[in-house]
Amino acid sequence: MSKYFKNGMKCLYLDQFAVSNICNISNDGQWGRISNLIAEGVKKKKLICPGSIEHLIETSGADINRAVLQDDLLKHLSYGWHFYNEADITANYIMCEIRKNKITKGHFIRKDATRRFTENNVHSDLQNKKQIFNEMVDDASDGVNKIRQITRDGISGNKKTRDSTISVIKDIFVKPLLDRLLTLSKEGSYKPELIKLAGYSIPFWADALCSILVTKHKMTMNEAKNAYDIINDNGVDAIPPISIRSTLKAMLAYKNASESPNDQIDIMRISTALPFSDIMMIDGPKASDIKELELDKKYKTSVYSGKAKDLPLFIEHLEQWIYG
Repeated sequence: MSKYFKNGMKCLYLDQFAVSNICNISNDGQWGRISNLIAEGVKKKKLICPGSIEHLIETSGADINRAVLQDDLLKHLSYGWHFYNEADITANYIMCEIRKNKITKGHFIRKDATRRFTENNVHSDLQNKKQIFNEMVDDASDGVNKIRQITRDGISGNKKTRDSTISVIKDIFVKPLLDRLLTLSKEGSYKPELIKLAGYSIPFWADALCSILVTKHKMTMNEAKNAYDIINDNGVDAIPPISIRSTLKAMLAYKNASESPNDQIDIMRISTALPFSDIMMIDGPKASDIKELELDKKYKTSVYSGKAKDLPLFIEHLEQWIYG
């Protein structure tokens, strides 16, 4: 049974490496079997694999022919449905909480016509955006990575230490949003903050989110206070995308691991897709973190990686769902 789909359909989220492997027509082993199963599941309307902005960003790294092949495949597997971006999904969650609306698939995905890689300059435009994104992440992570490299001596501590460390980091992460919501509730406005990364000015994440809440959703001062109370009283876990993002970032800090652009894209993908998807095929280290922190159980999502031990289990899951 699906979390959000009816009529026997499940949502399968595919990380970029999975899309790439499925596109490799020379595969006749496990990935060939996976490719055939997913195609059959989509044909029988038992699977849907929504696309995302992160898919477009990562696909742009391939040459134009490969990019077109991967994008066309995902357009077929998704029936043309795509995830909203992370900020929009987060705003949808917050507004549903304060307005007591039921979360539906329409709060996660939408069907619209996206530009194709074969259209004028789309491939090169996305490549440029990916390069800018990489530069900004590298700039933002530079100091943290240098400190972690100096102090790196392996993971220490037990589960209690890990969880308390992650809890503190999550509270620090969400504080700027709480500050802005409180100001909005009292004054009806606040001064947004721009941050500079690699020479580019962008809105701070909490400002971008509040802008969506106020301009798109017409959040009132009373609703801003309600949102503040919900998060302040129940913790960041009240809003799954923020909770997942802050938890995975905290896990990197706990492990004293360096942060890369690929880490950030993975976190963006998982923050939007984990609460919604029924099945996920994602990067190995992130799948390991999710299982260690039991986020898969929390959000009732079957999570698999591309590791050899996971592929037979993933195949078995698909076979049972499609033919069982």
